[in-house]
Amino acid sequence: MQQHRGEKDALRRVRSSDPIPLDHLPPAQESKARSILRALAEGAAPHGLGGRRWVQQRREIVVFDLGKRYRLIVREEGGRLIPEKALSHEEYNKYKP
Repeated sequence: MQQHRGEKDALRRVRSSDPIPLDHLPPAQESKARSILRALAEGAAPHGLGGRRWVQQRREIVVFDLGKRYRLIVREEGGRLIPEKALSHEEYNKYKP
């Protein structure tokens, strides 16, 4: 029981340091999004992590697949990548930045 409480507290601490909410994602996608965000913060190139520019008019938007059903969106501003949102593929199809 105590170990389970410790795990929940550790997860709560990790989630509190996330730049955007990820807790609505399934665990595997939450972990993948967190690792992408960490790599971007360390200066990794988006295309090296599987990111692609948005095809529509807003080329400053970079999208990462988090599996078949989820996407991570970041915005490039002045050479910096700013996390915007993690959402389902259905929400992504309706997304208007």
